[in-house]
Amino acid sequence: MLYLKFLFNAEIWLNHQTVGIAFLKMCKPSVIDSICSLYSITDSKGNTNPDLLISILHCMRKVRNACAHNERIFDIHRDNGRVNQPFIQFLKNPVSYNRHRAQRIIDLIVYLRYFLDDREYSLLLKNIELSFSKLKEQLNVNAFDKVRSETGIKNLNILTELFNIHKTIDYNRFEQL
Repeated sequence: MLYLKFLFNAEIWLNHQTVGIAFLKMCKPSVIDSICSLYSITDSKGNTNPDLLISILHCMRKVRNACAHNERIFDIHRDNGRVNQPFIQFLKNPVSYNRHRAQRIIDLIVYLRYFLDDREYSLLLKNIELSFSKLKEQLNVNAFDKVRSETGIKNLNILTELFNIHKTIDYNRFEQL
């Protein structure tokens, strides 16, 4: 039930439902590039990255489906699904996250940085941090570390690092793209 407290507050779920993977596959490349441009979904050279957008949507779909069927999401994973670019873009030291190929819940947390403005993203991170804090009080150290590691979070300090990343999304710019 922890996911209900912070993931459904994010408006991105609505976007995922209306702009799904099948819809994107039918769009002209210029439309997909415009979406990538709006959310700054780019590769290391600054070019729009439609493959990253599709990977993000696959991850969101997996988590959304798990939530819809009341499954646990803390240990959800998608083998060979990790795309390193978001970790490189948003983290100071992404090396420890780039070694693993499976997408986990940390991937979704990092991906949401593309789509949420600073206020929404900081609220999300504060709720995640609060949930981990409460969980830590209820579990022994080994059990807590197991849960934390299953989410893909190596260290909870990553939440602070993500919190300090600022990003502006100019939704009005979409009409000009």
